[in-house]
Parts: sequence; C-alpha cells; structure tokens
Amino acid sequence: MKKTLAANVLLGLGAALLLAAGEAAQAQSTEPVKAEAPINAGPYVPTPTVIVAELLKMGDIKPTDTVLDLGSGDGRLVITAAKQYGARGWGIDYQEHLVRLANDNARKEGVGDRVKFIGGDLFKADMRDATVVTLYLLPGTVTKLIPKFLAELKPGTRIVSHDYPLSPWQHERVAQFEFEEKVKISGTTRTVLYRYVVPAAVEGEWDVKFPPQVTRQPAKFTLKTDPTLRTRGNAVINGRTFGLDEIDVRGEQFGARLQELKPGAERIVLRATVEGAAMKGTADVDGKLLPFTATLKQ
Repeated sequence: MKKTLAANVLLGLGAALLLAAGEAAQAQSTEPVKAEAPINAGPYVPTPTVIVAELLKMGDIKPTDTVLDLGSGDGRLVITAAKQYGARGWGIDYQEHLVRLANDNARKEGVGDRVKFIGGDLFKADMRDATVVTLYLLPGTVTKLIPKFLAELKPGTRIVSHDYPLSPWQHERVAQFEFEEKVKISGTTRTVLYRYVVPAAVEGEWDVKFPPQVTRQPAKFTLKTDPTLRTRGNAVINGRTFGLDEIDVRGEQFGARLQELKPGAERIVLRATVEGAAMKGTADVDGKLLPFTATLKQ
C-alpha cells in the first residue's frame, strides 16, 4: 500500500512537471521573435589612405557615380570619393558607433549632403542604386555576396575587392602593390585589388533576326553562363548549328564571333547592347556593319 501510494505521488509529480513545462513552452512561443543580429563580415580594419586612392582609381570613379562601401568603418572611402571625384554614395556597417563616426567625418569634410552611412546587415541592404561597390571583407563573406550582386546590381556596375577575390567569378582586372602601411594590418606589404564588372544576364535561348545578307530565316542563339560568369554558346541558322566564339559580356555590351557560314568566308563579328530581354547591335559582314536584333525567350 505504501509503495502504491508513493508511486502515485511520483507519477502525479512527474505529470505536473510535464504540464508546467508544456505551459511554459507554450507561453514562450507566443513571445515576439527577436530580429537576427547583422552578420559580422569581419573586424574593423581602416584602409590606409594610399590604398584608398588606388582602389578608387581602379573603380574609375566619376561625378555621376554612386559609390557603396560595404563595411564602411570610419567612412574614409566614400568621403574621399565625394571630395576628390564629386561622386555621391553611402556606406553600411553593423557597428553603430562607426556609423556615427562616419557621418560625423562626412559633415566635418563638407560632404554630408552627398554621402551618408547607415547601420545594418550588408546581406539585407538594398544595393540597386550603386554604380560602384567597394569592399574589404573576409574571404568567406565576399564569395557569399556574389548572388546578391548579380541579382541587384545593374549591368556595368564596377566592384572592387581589397585582397580577396570573388571566386569563382573571373575578375576583369587585378593590380598588386607593396605598401608599408599595410604591415600594421596584415603583417605584409602586399596588397591586391580585384575589379569586376557586373554582366548582363544573357543565359538562355534568343530569337535572332539577322540582316538578309546572313539569312532571311529566323535564327537562334543558345547561351550558357558558367560559375566564373564566362559565357559560351552557339547559333542555329537555316537549320545548321554554328559556333559562337570569343563571347564577351561586359556590362550591357555583348560581343562574339560567328563561325564562318561557308568555307572560306569571313567570320561575322557581332556587337550589341543588352537591355533586359532585348539585344540590339550590328553584324560585321564582309566589312559592312549591318543591324541585327535578338529577344530572349521567357
């Protein structure tokens, strides 16, 4: 009898504890979910002024540009772009005290009306207005940004990355320098700058209208972009497949050489501008520039 009573007491206590835990969990689940903290893309490391100068040169900054610095720190890069090149811009940093410092520095340098700095997660920032993007972030971070760059940045936007490439994206230009100022940061004088240009999205099938000197029948391009953002493809003309070589997509500009249509014939050089799902340009046929157009199948 005593054993049965003790067992019942324990069972009752266990049930009460389970019920209390369940009620606590239910109460907890009704609480508002806290927003995620911005991703820490790397420690604050001020970029030496000599590197800032070279970085902006590689970005080909113009007065019409809008410069975005990811991990903007004290704001020196965007502020310099505004003072020396007349550009506008903004910076993003997850550390609020650096955001305040950067905005104070912009006001002191007289460019507070052309640049601003905001706090937040650079992976969630709206980058669509930028024409130049600069970054000095950890290597694991820069590669994760590639999909966002391709989704949001306009074709032709220049990206300059300090020290770390946006692999596997093939850079357009690279420059290496030796600066004593870098030793305090990385223990070496070596500095590498990588420049990229956002390409137009050309992958897919295109309906092509060539000049009659090439064909009077509808033609087709099939283009494929690999992870390095290099494009390969071919053309179908009059039911035959011809290679497209030396394909170059740089910003909105598309270029390629069409395999000779007849033995001994000159290869046709194509140059066009891509605007969304439309391509318009010229075909160099026997030294004559003749118009052609193409439309991307949706």
